[in-house]
Amino acid sequence: MSPDSKMHESMASQSQVPRQNPYSQSLIVGGLLTLFIAALASLSVVTPLAVSSSASNLDYESSFKSREEWLNLDNATRFDRDIRLTPLELKTNAYLMKLRLEEGEALAKTSLFPPTLRFPVAKPIIEKTKLFEAIRTMPKGGYLHAHLEALADIQWMIRSAVAYPTCHIKFDPVKYRTYSVNDTGSVLLARFQFTSASLSSRDWVQCNVARNAYPGGPTAFDTHLELTNTLIPDVYPTEDIAWARFMLTFAMLGDLIRYQPMFEQYITRFLHTSLDDGITYAEIRISKWDNYDEASQVVPFRAVLDSVRRLVTAFKVSHPDFQDLKFVYQDVRFNTHANIAASLKDAIALRQSHASQIVGFDLVGHEVTAPLTNLVTLLKNGKRAAAQAGVDLPFMLHAGETLRSGVAPDTNLVDALLLGSKRLGHAFSLAHHQGLIEKVRDMDVAVEVAVISNQMLGLVTDIRQHPVIDLLLRGVQVALASDDPSVFGYEGVSFDFYQVYMSFESLDIASLKKLSMNGITYSGMTKKERAHAMRIFNKRWDAWIAVFAAQG
Repeated sequence: MSPDSKMHESMASQSQVPRQNPYSQSLIVGGLLTLFIAALASLSVVTPLAVSSSASNLDYESSFKSREEWLNLDNATRFDRDIRLTPLELKTNAYLMKLRLEEGEALAKTSLFPPTLRFPVAKPIIEKTKLFEAIRTMPKGGYLHAHLEALADIQWMIRSAVAYPTCHIKFDPVKYRTYSVNDTGSVLLARFQFTSASLSSRDWVQCNVARNAYPGGPTAFDTHLELTNTLIPDVYPTEDIAWARFMLTFAMLGDLIRYQPMFEQYITRFLHTSLDDGITYAEIRISKWDNYDEASQVVPFRAVLDSVRRLVTAFKVSHPDFQDLKFVYQDVRFNTHANIAASLKDAIALRQSHASQIVGFDLVGHEVTAPLTNLVTLLKNGKRAAAQAGVDLPFMLHAGETLRSGVAPDTNLVDALLLGSKRLGHAFSLAHHQGLIEKVRDMDVAVEVAVISNQMLGLVTDIRQHPVIDLLLRGVQVALASDDPSVFGYEGVSFDFYQVYMSFESLDIASLKKLSMNGITYSGMTKKERAHAMRIFNKRWDAWIAVFAAQG
């Protein structure tokens, strides 16, 4: 258990009420029905091998008394077992469970139960529910897994970009790897550049000119760019094919925010939409991100970080509950060893110059392209160099984002843990390994889970099949995230919370609270920052509970 977890446990109020099994009443009814059926069965002819009906009834009655204990076995290991609910939280719990039952049953009758649907189909259905509105307003603590280029609504990004007279666009034919042997795909990829200078290539067209000339006009143009740069329109038959298409989206999205004025608009929007979504702290994966300004002059990465610090400071003046925006420095795992070594060196230098903003290091990208076992020496050397430089370089590594078992990428889980990763990104295959689950619990490593991303990338079709519930009931600490929400057609993390809560009836208000707190407990903040963030969370949580307890 982490120091923060111990602190939370010690803060439990004496007036708090022990956790109750949310299904006690239904279990009792079911048990009585079973007893009735057993009684009827006892009236049948007894064979020579059968025990007497009275002995049979006594055996069942004896076992039935322990049935509730058996059903509660998970309570001894589940991830939220330290949470004690107040009377007001119990009232809110009753209200949310009532909404889940009523809305879930109504939607299931029309074959529109959201966890069973592909997210772009489920999204408009979810948005109309009272349960989602409650979860959307719920405080969610920290947001620990998302990638810089894919945080904001894509149509907003396009409309904001084309508002600049300097915005230019062209379409490049691009071949891309599909992760199948000797197979490639091709696509026309939109690229953007912002400049008032004349561009040498005739392929570049001013964005507004292209937008107005497009068949159907600006709205059709925006929609075309959105659909060709997200995973929204298509269902991909395998995770490899989904990944191949997914990786292409980052080129256009990156173009849009490498222009410093657009980048600052983007970050400002992210701060506002995050707080609106209940997020008061965020950690975003970022590579070395040099921008350029209105004069086409390079804005080096450290200056970009300084601009983020300025924007966050200004935002906190009018929104004091927002804690901070920090970054996990990354490289792509399939890069050359020389480039990854250079990135580790950069990360160490940034931990010296911008320690309040850079909190760790990760390797991203489709895990089949480069297993961690091939990169262990590089990463160990990076750790050693960081120690020699007098800084800590925490690893927060993607691992186990796969359906496979026993080979890489599944075995990346082992290497990530041996490398001391503080958190595991996705760890979808962790549920296959009871021994590793125990290690994760003992090492107090949190898993960053993004259920909608996993669905959109082909790991699961029905969210109810997602292994996150196996991890939670075995005591693994999880922080819910959304990975690349703009590519999947949304912002924030409320949809992920909704899908998890709606999918698994064994989760309740204590589960939602613990999942939200974990985003603070397992963050890269300092101990002092975490304590402050937890105080803000508790204040916001109590206010939220007060609103919904009245409806319970």
